[in-house]
Amino acid sequence: MQRSSAKAKGQPLDAWRATHLGRRPYIHTVGFNAEETGRIARDTSVTMGGQRHPIYPLAAVQWSRARCQGYLFGLFGVWWPKSCCRQCCFVSVPSWPDQRARYQAAPDEGYKHLVDEFVTLALNHRSGLFGPGKSLRDRLRANSANEVHALADAALDECGWAVYRVRRCYTAPARAWRSIQIVHRGDRVRTGAFVAGLAEHLQLPLRTDDEHTRLWLTAATEGYPQLEEFHVAAPDSVADKARGKFEIRWRGHADSTLLALEDTAETFIPSTSLRAA
Repeated sequence: MQRSSAKAKGQPLDAWRATHLGRRPYIHTVGFNAEETGRIARDTSVTMGGQRHPIYPLAAVQWSRARCQGYLFGLFGVWWPKSCCRQCCFVSVPSWPDQRARYQAAPDEGYKHLVDEFVTLALNHRSGLFGPGKSLRDRLRANSANEVHALADAALDECGWAVYRVRRCYTAPARAWRSIQIVHRGDRVRTGAFVAGLAEHLQLPLRTDDEHTRLWLTAATEGYPQLEEFHVAAPDSVADKARGKFEIRWRGHADSTLLALEDTAETFIPSTSLRAA
């Protein structure tokens, strides 16, 4: 189970069961259809010590998703949409047209997910909503969801921005100690100018990836541990955070060249008047 599902679904269900059923055995009817054999196989293993007895009526009568939709259409005269959040990252390509329609029907709500993804991608270029290099923005752009994009772009222009110092110490693939620090605040133009000024101060090039311009202090390496450090401007919506004892681990792996760059960066950052704006 995804951590988001455990929090949004599992915890409320566990609380309800404890309050209403206690330790009594119960039958849990689950609406997986006949095509969801993998989900059924995983679900049957969750018995709560023998308390929970799951059954799957739709699968038992061999009803597919299409058969269920046809049944509902016969009752209500509408094609029932799949139940999921607009920002769900598990939407398959065949299901994307229904998801796109949600954004186009409520652009004043949907654009917020584009803004959130913009911030996420600024801090980690691998974290497109649908996987590395597969962003929600690209999907909507390909489908000419212009109103959603316009609202998102307006929100990005109007909100407060920050310059983030992002560091990661990878101990294995996809396993990292992380630190995020805000080093400057301002509007979109001024934070972008700050990153450019810091690059000039450090005599390092800026690298632009799609909509984000980063100042990298580290280069890609092979083997572990791997260090990543960069500065990037994005909306001011993420608080400073770091794993405990991060600095000890970081300085234990950073070489003299990187430490010297960091010291030089520190001589630039306090000189800016908007750092605590």
